[in-house]
Amino acid sequence: ELLIHIAPGVPQYVTTDPLRLKQVLINLMGNAVKFTSSGEVELSVICSKESGKQVQVTFSVRDTGIGISEDRKQHLFSSFTQAECSTARRFGGTGLGLSISDYLVRNMGGVIFVSSEVGKGSAFSFTLNLPYTQETENTGNTLKNYQTALVIDENKRFREIIEEQLNFWGIKTVAEACCSSIPDTITADLLILGCSNMSSRRSMLKNSTCELLKQMRKCICMVRPGEAEAASASFKGKQVEVLEKPITPHKLYRLIAESHVSSFPVSSNNEDDREDEVPFSPRILVAEDVTINMLVITRQIQLVFPKAEILQAETGSQALKLYDSNDIDLCILDIQLPDMNGKELAQTLRKRKNGSQEHIPIIGLTAGLMFSHEKQNNDFAFDEILMKPIKIGPLKEQLYRSLGYEKD
Repeated sequence: ELLIHIAPGVPQYVTTDPLRLKQVLINLMGNAVKFTSSGEVELSVICSKESGKQVQVTFSVRDTGIGISEDRKQHLFSSFTQAECSTARRFGGTGLGLSISDYLVRNMGGVIFVSSEVGKGSAFSFTLNLPYTQETENTGNTLKNYQTALVIDENKRFREIIEEQLNFWGIKTVAEACCSSIPDTITADLLILGCSNMSSRRSMLKNSTCELLKQMRKCICMVRPGEAEAASASFKGKQVEVLEKPITPHKLYRLIAESHVSSFPVSSNNEDDREDEVPFSPRILVAEDVTINMLVITRQIQLVFPKAEILQAETGSQALKLYDSNDIDLCILDIQLPDMNGKELAQTLRKRKNGSQEHIPIIGLTAGLMFSHEKQNNDFAFDEILMKPIKIGPLKEQLYRSLGYEKD
C-alpha cells in the first residue's frame, strides 16, 4: 500500500526547485516500490524547525522491502551500483537513480541519509532549508459540524496518519482495524472506511456497518487506485463518498468539508449493468511483475468480464503455485518475468496439463520492440502474443476468442 504522510504544520507553499525535488522523490519512491513485494511504501513530509522566513522540511521515503546490508550502504550512491549483484538481474535498473538523487539533494543544500535492515525495509531521508509562506486551511467553520470520527482500516500506519490529521483539525478520532473491534458505545458523526477489495466492501454493507452508516453525518470509503467506479457501484443507494488512496490532507479536507452528503454518482456504464450484459465469470491467472502494468491489465479484464476472478502473480514461481491450486480458464503471462521468462513458464504449464486433454489458453505479453521477435519464435508456447501497452480492443477480442465466449 502507498501511504502519504504530510504532517500537520507543514507549510502549503515553499520556494524550491520543483523539478529537482520531484526527480529525487520519484527516484526514491520508484526504488521503494520496486523492492517492496508486500507491505507498504510511505512518503513522509515533516516540518522540523522554523527560523525567520525559512523552514526545515524533512522528506522521507520508507518501505517494508528487501532492505540493505550494512556493508553495501557505503556504495549505494556510487554510479552504476546496486545493493547486491543479483539485484540488477531480478529487478532491473542501471544503478544511477540514487547517485543522481544524491547529487541533486546536495545541490539543494541537503544530504540523503539511509537506514535499513535486511528483510525489514529501508528509509531514505533528506532535510532542506526552504523559504516559505504559511497558509493553512480554515477549518474553523467548515469542519465544526464534526465532533468525533470513526476510522476503520486494517493498515495500522494508515490509521495513525488519518487520526493525526483529524485530531489536528479538532475532530476526536477512534481508530480500529475492523468492524468487530468497534466499541458498542461509540457515537460518531464521521465514518472513514478502508475497503481494500470487493469482499471487504461487501462485508462493510452488512449488519453492524450498515447501522453505522445510518448514524453518520458523512461516510467516506477509501479504496485502492482505479477502484472508485467499482466501489461506487457496490455502494449504490448508500450515502457513501468514495476516495481513492493514497490520501493527502488536502483531498480529505475538501471531501469532509463538502456541505452535502450524497451517493457517489454512478454512470449508466456501471459495474452492475456490465454484469447483466456479460454474465461469464472466467478464472484468469495474470503473471506480471510491474505493479502499474498489473493494475492496467486487471482493470481491462474487469471491463470485459466484470465477474472474472483474477489471480495475480509477480513471479513465475507464484504463477505455478496458483496454477496448481486453482482451476484456471486462461493465463496471461508477461514474457519478461524476474525468475523465469514467460515462454519457460508457458511450456512448464503446458507439461503440467499433459495428464488431461484440456487445453488452457495462454496469452503472452511483450514490449513493442520485442513483438516481432517473439511472434516468430513462439514455438507454440502461447496461443497468442499481444504487444504492450495493452489496448482494450485487441485484448477483448483475444479474450473472447481464447475462452470461446460469444456475446448474444
